[in-house]
Order: sequence, then C-alpha cells, then structure tokens
Amino acid sequence: MELVSATSRNIHAAVDCLVSAFAGDKLMFYFFPGERSRREAAIREFFTILMDVRIELGMPALVLNDGQSPVGAVMGYDLIRPDWPHAQSARFDALVSNWPELTDRFDAYDAAAKRFEPRDPHFYLGVLGVHPGHQGNGAGRTLIDAYCKLSDETSGSTGTYLETGEAENLGFYQYCGFDLVGSAGLDPELTLYCLFRPKRPSL
Repeated sequence: MELVSATSRNIHAAVDCLVSAFAGDKLMFYFFPGERSRREAAIREFFTILMDVRIELGMPALVLNDGQSPVGAVMGYDLIRPDWPHAQSARFDALVSNWPELTDRFDAYDAAAKRFEPRDPHFYLGVLGVHPGHQGNGAGRTLIDAYCKLSDETSGSTGTYLETGEAENLGFYQYCGFDLVGSAGLDPELTLYCLFRPKRPSL
C-alpha cells in the first residue's frame, strides 16, 4: 500500500472509492434522499467538489493506493479554514439548487457539529472512506493514522476532530485513539457522533 497526495490525476478514481464506501451511509441518505441513481450522482459531485477544493487550497487530502489503483481516501482541513475558490463555490451552489432540503440539512449538521468542536486549533477530518472490497484489511487505519500524524506534527494543533452518522464506526474510531465528545440527533433516525483525538507527542 502507498499513500500519496490527492491530485487532478487520481481524483476521479479516489472519488469512485468514496462513492462506493458511502453507498449506504446514513448521512448521505440524510443529505440526498430519494432515488438511488440521482443520489449517487449527487454524492459523486459532492465528493469531487470537496476534493477539488482541498487540492486547490493545499489542504490535507490523501489517497491510499494498492499498486496503481486507489482503495481509499481521507481529506479535511488543517488549522486554517480558508474561503473556497469561486469556481468550486459555484459548483456547490449548483448542487444545492437541485436539492431544496440540502441547505437546511447542512445547517442542522453544522450546528450539531460545532456544539462539540474543540475551541483550540485542530485539524478537521471531513471524509474518510475505503472501498468495500478493501475494508477490514487495515486500509482505514493507515489513512486515519497518516491524517492524524499531519496534525500531530503541526505546531499549534491540539488534535483531530471528526463526526460520523454511523454508530457502527465508533468502535473503529475509538480503537484509533478518538474519544466520543458528544452526540446530537439530526432526525428521529439519525444521530451525529462527534469525536476528538488529542495530539500525540512525537517520539
């Protein structure tokens, strides 16, 4: 397995992995309800925009390769939360315009996440996904450890923060050193779990 930075050359294959990884994810159903093929197209555009933004802004975005093919990816923000480039903001606005409920649902998600977000500077892990065919083989742990290492090695960072809508993921994240710091209901069938991994000193 080889970890590389996301680039314009590997973004589409990396997004393919994320789309497969999140095919049954509760948050994706919450954001993009309705017919399957339409939801899948929206999820693909959503992840493509997010990764394009990270690449353009130089934010953390890592791809794990098995040979020449991506098997998973992780991305987020470092200590800075810069404005998005205009082109990517316009693409996101176009996506939102096709899903009338999306703005309110993102607002509810953000409000819940910010309730438990650390006040001190930290890295934010926004997306972590491994293709289903490679899950259970250590790929997820490799990606999350590499991402958290970036935080650990950055002066001023206090750790790494993330959220998940899948209770089944909690054991994995806790195994990787994250602590559950809070949870909030987004609707009767969806709870958002917020976790934080404190910075680990370099050995």
